[in-house]
Amino acid sequence: MKQFRKILTIGASLAVALGAFAIIQGPAFADSNRTIAAGVNSACDPTQREFVVAGGQVATNFSITRFSGGFGCGTGNMINDGGFEISRGNCPAQGGDVYWYRQTIGGSQSQPALSSLRLNPGTYCVSFNGGRNGSVELSYTITP
Repeated sequence: MKQFRKILTIGASLAVALGAFAIIQGPAFADSNRTIAAGVNSACDPTQREFVVAGGQVATNFSITRFSGGFGCGTGNMINDGGFEISRGNCPAQGGDVYWYRQTIGGSQSQPALSSLRLNPGTYCVSFNGGRNGSVELSYTITP
């Protein structure tokens, strides 16, 4: 009888521990929707933003949720073309774009298509080039 109680106690303890582990670890295995923004402030200082894709995860489902062109820092005139880049590595961006987007009066261009962008683990920098008080906001999903 003592042996049975001991086995029952160990089994119950193990079940509680595994259940707690599943609850604690659960969110790490779920998709996570994120947003990130970059721009140029009223003093014409660029604001670049970093984001990290952790090991074992990928960033997908990118979309532009806001894009607004600004004004020329020297002229004060509305910027007719602007854009943003996502580059690999820490900010400030050092080149090595993995994605770029340009918007002009005639339309927009990007490379690759934003809908097909898939970023593997690493650090990335979003930088905006579109004038004073201009900005871009992106949404994306981190997936295990």
